[in-house]
Amino acid sequence: MMAENDFIGAGGDHSSGLDLAIERILLRRLSPFGRTDSEESGTVGDGRNGESIILDPLDGSSNALSRFPYYGISIARLDSGGEAKEALICNLANGDLFRIGESGTFLEGSLYTGKWNEFRAAPFPQTGIF
Repeated sequence: MMAENDFIGAGGDHSSGLDLAIERILLRRLSPFGRTDSEESGTVGDGRNGESIILDPLDGSSNALSRFPYYGISIARLDSGGEAKEALICNLANGDLFRIGESGTFLEGSLYTGKWNEFRAAPFPQTGIF
């Protein structure tokens, strides 16, 4: 059930007040970089040199609202041809950061340390939620 202040975002799903509050903060910070295409509000601003930013201000907002500790920010910068130049995922619940850089490097880090390390994938990844 949607709350009174919720609405359907540009991505087609429900945007909660939490989604929109985080989007407002991020758009203030991102506006100097040009056009941002957000899951909540759609296209905001004008592009710089044809570049754009793709943003999900609170990826996993249902998890956050349910106090399930897996939610964060997903963001990517695209060049004028629409190709991803770099991307960042931040799990706000635990501070994990994952970054794909312009050179294709895949790094992992932490909001708390500011340090980055080369990402090492698990050889046989599995996920289970109970």
